[in-house]
Amino acid sequence: AVQYLASESPSFTNATWQPDRCLSMFRLSEGNGIKTLYFKVKNSADVESSVTSDTITLGGEGFAVTVWGTNNNGQLDVPPPNRNFLAVAAGGGHNLGLKTDGSIEAWGWNNHGQTLVPSPNRDYVAVAAGVCHSLDLKSDGTIDAWGWNQDGQCLLPFPNGDFVAIAAGERHSLGLKSDGTIVTWGRNSEGQCTVPSPNKGFVAIAAGKNFSLGLKENGSIVVWGGTDDNLKTVPVPNLDFVSISAGRAHCLGLKKDGSIMVWGSNLNETGNYVGQSIYPSPNSGFVALSAGWDFSLGLKSDGSIVAWGDNTYGQISLPLNKSGFKFISGGVFHSIALSPVSHLPMWMISLVDRQTAQEPTPPQVK
Repeated sequence: AVQYLASESPSFTNATWQPDRCLSMFRLSEGNGIKTLYFKVKNSADVESSVTSDTITLGGEGFAVTVWGTNNNGQLDVPPPNRNFLAVAAGGGHNLGLKTDGSIEAWGWNNHGQTLVPSPNRDYVAVAAGVCHSLDLKSDGTIDAWGWNQDGQCLLPFPNGDFVAIAAGERHSLGLKSDGTIVTWGRNSEGQCTVPSPNKGFVAIAAGKNFSLGLKENGSIVVWGGTDDNLKTVPVPNLDFVSISAGRAHCLGLKKDGSIMVWGSNLNETGNYVGQSIYPSPNSGFVALSAGWDFSLGLKSDGSIVAWGDNTYGQISLPLNKSGFKFISGGVFHSIALSPVSHLPMWMISLVDRQTAQEPTPPQVK
C-alpha cells in the first residue's frame, strides 16, 4: 500500500510513515501565515520518492458556500458569515459545513434533529449527511452521529475509535478504519451493511440509499447491498479508480486519468428517465465527483462544475458563478459547493498512481 511521510521539518522530526488513507488526518501547526510542508511517498514496493516541499498560506476567509436547488426546508439559507468553510455535505434537506476552527455549521431540515450538532462542537475533521441523520469524524478518530435513528444508523459501533473516513446512506452508516477495514451500522434490509469478504485493503467508502461502495487500495471498487444487479456491475476494467460516490440507485467512480465511470439506474424515484447514469461529454479533466439522489455532479480541474440527471427542483441548474469551485456535494433535491473567499486556509493532498512500480508520484498540494 502507498504510504506518506509529512512534516513541517525538512528532517521529518518525529514523523512516521502513514497509510495514504490517513492523509486527511494530518494537521499543520497553529498560527496563520505562510508555512512549508515537506513530504515523501513510498509505494507498495517500498520505493521512496525524493523529498518534496510546498508552501501553504493559512489565513484569509477560506471557502464560501454556494447552494442551489429546492429551498423547501431552508437548505439554501447559509448561516452568516458565509466564510471559513473547509468541507460540506448535503443531506435529504439539510447541510453540514466543516469550518476552519474544527466546528460544524448545520442548517436546513431538522425534523429528526439532524442539524443539532453535539456539544462540544469542536475538533472535527470530516462530515457526512444522510437523508435525515448526520455523522462527523473527530481528530481523535472517533465518530459522532445524530438525527434519525429508526434503524440504528446513529448507534455508534464499539470500539468507537481509529476511524479515518465516514459515509452516510439513507438509513445506514459506514466508517473506514485506519487498518483498511470497514465498520457498518444501521438498516441492513438489502445487505447494505454486510461488507463482502475479505474486509480489508479499503481506502474510501460511499453509501447509497440501500447499498454501499468501497474503494480498494489496488484501485478496484466493491459494491454490496441493493436489489439491482446493475449497481454491482462495475464498468470494466475495474481498476485505476481514485474516488467513489453513491446516489439513490446509481454510482460514480473517478479514474486516475480524470474520466468518470457511471453505472446503475437512469430513472428517478417516480420512474421517469432523467439520465443520471449517462457519461458526461467531454469525459475528461475531472478531479472530484458527487452523486445526488437522482443526479450527478463532477468538478473539473479548472474549478467548473458539470451536472446531469434529475432537475425537477433545479438541483443541476448551476449558479451563475460557474468556475472557481473547490468542493461539491449532491443531496436529495439540492446541491452545494465551495469556492474561495480569499486565500486558501487549508491544504488538500491527493496521492496518485497507487500501483506504479516506478518512483511514486509525490502528493500535490493544491
